[in-house]
Order: sequence, then C-alpha cells, then structure tokens
Amino acid sequence: MLLLSFVKTILIPLDLSSDTLALVNYAVPIAAQTNATLLLLHVIRKQPYDNGTFDPKTEVHQRVKQEAEIILDQLSRQTFGRGVRSKVLVQDGNPAQTIVQCARNQHADLIVMRRACDHENCASEEVLRTASCPVLTWMETPQNAPSFPDVPSRKPAARFLRFDEKLSAAPIA
Repeated sequence: MLLLSFVKTILIPLDLSSDTLALVNYAVPIAAQTNATLLLLHVIRKQPYDNGTFDPKTEVHQRVKQEAEIILDQLSRQTFGRGVRSKVLVQDGNPAQTIVQCARNQHADLIVMRRACDHENCASEEVLRTASCPVLTWMETPQNAPSFPDVPSRKPAARFLRFDEKLSAAPIA
C-alpha cells in the first residue's frame, strides 16, 4: 500500500454514474487507513446547448441539485457506517475547473476520481494537469466490477500521479 500518511482530506468528484458506488468503495479504505475525511463532490455542468433551463435560479436546476444531494447524503451515511467521515458538496460549473478549485478551497490532500472522457471533454486529464495535490485516477474494469461493500479485495485499474512528477504517471504495483 502507498505511504499516504499526509492525506487528511480526500476529494472524490462523482458524476453519479453507475460506477459511483465502486469509486466511493475504492476510496473508503484509503480514508480509513489515513483517518481522512472524504469530500463527496458532484458538479452540475452547464450544457453548451442549454437555453437557461439549468440556470441556478430555475426549479429544474434546484431539483437536480436536490437529487444529487440526496444521493451523496446516502453515500455519506454508508461511509460513516464504515467508520469514515465525509462531507457532501454540490457545485455548479465546469467539472475540471470546479474540482481543482474545490480541492484548493477545501485543502484536499488527494483527489480520487474516475478516469473517463466523453467526446466533448476529459475532466480527469485536465485535473491531472492542473491540480495542486496528488490525483489518483480509477477506471472501472470487468476485473474490479463493484461488489458492495468491499471493492478493495479486487485490483482496480488505477494510476497515481505523484505531486513531484506531474508529467509522468506510474501504475500502482
């Protein structure tokens, strides 16, 4: 296991996709081992084609935010049940920029995030390039499909980018 004694706050950006639970389950043992607090973050991204429907003042936006908070609260209760403290954050903005800013503002020591790109952007790549703290990226594979409550027994496809080596990421052994 990596020596992560410096980790006291772990930011986990969550897109609320089908592998959200697996990602949280992957981060919980790290937080438990270091006695860190998890920051469960969901970013509500403004769509390029939005005509104002997702403006923060609209009822639609408020409902999306409320539903995200409910899901994150449930995840937070699950982490607490496993002995790990967590805090829920739902913010608006560009995902990568919001993740990096949140990590800075919340004094995160580590970001654990899903490595995924859609055809429009790649938040994980931008976070890897711009975050001021180490970033652990995780990718769902058939070998590490979720098995609640313990994903740690499976080997995730994860990469760890050390802070002092921002240009070269190495696989975890």
